[in-house]
Amino acid sequence: YALTRRRVNGKTDQLDMYGQGGFGRVLGCELIGMADPPPPPLVVKRINVDLVRMRVPSGEALFEREVQTPMRVAALLDEVGLAHLLLYIIDGYMSADPITNAIIIYVVMERMSGAKPTPLLVPTGAAEPSDGLPATAPCGSGVDIYDHIPLSPFAARMVVKQMLEVEAALHARNLVHRDIKPDNVLVAGWKGVGAWRYPRIKLADFSLMRLIEEGGAALTFGVGTLDYQPPEQLRRQLSGVLDYDGRVDVFATGMVWYAAVTGQPPIADSVTRAEFHEDVARGDTDEEALRYFHRRFPAVAAPGSPFSNPDGSLNDDGTLLWYMTLRWRHQRLTAAQCLEHHVMVMAAAHAAAE
Repeated sequence: YALTRRRVNGKTDQLDMYGQGGFGRVLGCELIGMADPPPPPLVVKRINVDLVRMRVPSGEALFEREVQTPMRVAALLDEVGLAHLLLYIIDGYMSADPITNAIIIYVVMERMSGAKPTPLLVPTGAAEPSDGLPATAPCGSGVDIYDHIPLSPFAARMVVKQMLEVEAALHARNLVHRDIKPDNVLVAGWKGVGAWRYPRIKLADFSLMRLIEEGGAALTFGVGTLDYQPPEQLRRQLSGVLDYDGRVDVFATGMVWYAAVTGQPPIADSVTRAEFHEDVARGDTDEEALRYFHRRFPAVAAPGSPFSNPDGSLNDDGTLLWYMTLRWRHQRLTAAQCLEHHVMVMAAAHAAAE
């Protein structure tokens, strides 16, 4: 593979940058040579490994997370016809500098159609600027669900349905994604017309996914994106046994649903935590659960809300959202149960009719 580059002048090349973070960049690339069938348009995620800041024991462990795990997930979901709902990881490799021991991981993956790169200027022949140099302009993928917010109620239902299909298949195999958020829901295209138009999605970033085993060690506290996590994933676990399961993904999917329709993020757990009891075993009464729901999701009750009836009571969408985001996991629906709810069943029927 080679980075996609264009000569600007005798001293400068231009690369295509599709994203950047604290540990590297996503750059346009292309296959050198021939392949049958030819690959889709490509990008490469270049990760500068920092074992301490990333809290990983080795480069090999991070390579497992970033490359091998997503490829295994794709193989598993291909068995049930759902691999098309995942961002396709095509290849990956790791290099280590023999002098400095610096480790770099390269993840080659498909590029979403419609992704808009930011020009990145580098010295002729250079891979990219030195670490720490800012981009020449703000950079983002241009293809995650945030770029299309607010969605129509039907489009949002279909996004949620596709997410739940992936999650249900993962959870049936005791796998939990653990980092569901709008940035990881990519738009691969659109189907339908008019009021029945909706995005085809691809779920991305399986680097935090874990296998859940009954009676296993407690899952990691403080991973993923805090704004989209339920209470059981945010609380420090002291028992040494499993304290959360696949329903953390369901809760996060509900958070994405709310943001996708209203254009507003939910209220953070840290803001509301002191207002509610912490007795997990007791759970919440319906009154407590509704109060928590309206506190975290205030736009649900706003006039004209797609989650409420004219009298302010929850409509079918609002009720399912409530069931998905109940505070305690033993009261929350699973992904499979959500898919059986008539809101998701009717959405699928409308999509099939189109």
